Amino acid sequence: MRRRCLVMLVVGLLAAPGLAQNPGPINGIALGPGNNNAVLGFGGQQAPGQGGGANYDFDALIDLISSTVASETWAENGGGEAEIRPFVGGVWADAQGTLRQAARAEKALGGRLGLSADLAKLRERVVEVPQARASESDARRPSALRCVSLPRLEREIERRLAAGKPLEEAMLTLAGLQRVEYVFVFPETGDIALAGPAGDWRLTDERRLVSSDTGLPVVRLDDLLTLIRRDPASPFGCSIDPRPEALAAAQQYITEHPIPSGRRGRDRWLEQVREQVGLQDLTYLGMPGDTRVACVLGEADYHMKLVGMGLVDGVPGMESYLESIRVKPGEPAPAVGAVRWWFGMNYAAVERSDAGDAFRIVGPGVKVMSENEALADRGERRPTGKSDELSQAFATGFTRNFPALAEKYPVYAELRNVFDLSLAASLIASEGLLQRAGWQPEMLTSASALPLPRYAAPTTVDTVANLRVVNRRHVVAGVSGGVWARPTDVLAKKTTAAKPDGPLQYAPQAAAAESGVWWWDAE
Repeated sequence: MRRRCLVMLVVGLLAAPGLAQNPGPINGIALGPGNNNAVLGFGGQQAPGQGGGANYDFDALIDLISSTVASETWAENGGGEAEIRPFVGGVWADAQGTLRQAARAEKALGGRLGLSADLAKLRERVVEVPQARASESDARRPSALRCVSLPRLEREIERRLAAGKPLEEAMLTLAGLQRVEYVFVFPETGDIALAGPAGDWRLTDERRLVSSDTGLPVVRLDDLLTLIRRDPASPFGCSIDPRPEALAAAQQYITEHPIPSGRRGRDRWLEQVREQVGLQDLTYLGMPGDTRVACVLGEADYHMKLVGMGLVDGVPGMESYLESIRVKPGEPAPAVGAVRWWFGMNYAAVERSDAGDAFRIVGPGVKVMSENEALADRGERRPTGKSDELSQAFATGFTRNFPALAEKYPVYAELRNVFDLSLAASLIASEGLLQRAGWQPEMLTSASALPLPRYAAPTTVDTVANLRVVNRRHVVAGVSGGVWARPTDVLAKKTTAAKPDGPLQYAPQAAAAESGVWWWDAE
């Protein structure tokens, strides 16, 4: 009897930032006069042969797994031209929608989620700006709560550029911010500040900027600029999609060619399936595809698919989708279909003070969602609006274990930082904080005055095929999706009003604008 097997056909991203043909400084080069291509970074520091992510060794995967890595894609050259194309689906973020969700949650709870008293006390701590000039060495000190004034930072950047000086590392890391947890506006001093825990940072062998204390990626100036230069009311994300004609060809091949017995035969069969699916299209929505943020979205989505299909390990107690499929004797094999997983924003609330001058972002930031898709004979995928138990279980497990996964794989923490920044940018716009502070950003929002490094992101990626033997039965499934962020949903549904515990007080004594202070600790 021919041995039949369980086959998972993974339709996912293969070209990660760490697989670059022409690795350039992921952080760009030192910003200074006369440099028109790339402006952010650490003077061209880089690890030899390294890209922005881990160099995954696909040759070391277990038996019955076949994959191809397009190592010539996603070159991080710090400059040059890159095609920008729109996309639908995948990694999806809409900060405005997220804020709408927050507002509805607050209304349903009668405002009980609001913590006005706590925000007021916190506000009293952060309003007093130190008179001493902050220095780069000071920014490396650990702080439970550090504030970064965006108007002051812009003025300091302008001064350094006018003097022909590159940006300090403290500027590139936003004074070592590890997460954006608060947004404050100070009308009397004309400040809008992002705040959160902070401390020393370092550049890893993988050329990621991480906290020296936690090992997690720090918040980056270039990511902030990318996000504040886009329309904060629009969603953004990425999507990896197989071509309908290729899926149809793969389906026909699977129907006409039973899986042969023996390892070599199965390997050849799997390779044929992979070739039938061929290249997939990688598209981006809501932002240029030549940005570091776009690379983070794609790498995070790609890596999540590898975890789901069991191609890389998750964390203890977490089961991959492939491992979870169990076919009992006598039961039919699962139907041929496509499983779609994608990243979305995950915030419990955005707490708001009564005066609307202090906001706290609450929640893990990232979740995975799932939906099954029906495959038509011609290869078209039709969303079913439903998710089967196993695919939903993986999505739920990934979301539940996200903090541990972010510690193990830094790209997930980078995705969370991107979501945090996009939510903060949308909040600043939707709450009219620019008008309240009397600040109109110029250099921070100008791509010509302060250009960013450009990344050559791929527009097509190869297919991963994964085969597993389970009870002599076989299933073929495709994985699509990506990242989908709608910050507006958070702001609309989860913004919680504060309790009437008294107005927040402003302190009149702030550092003079010319003092050079653009960050301070509330300790």
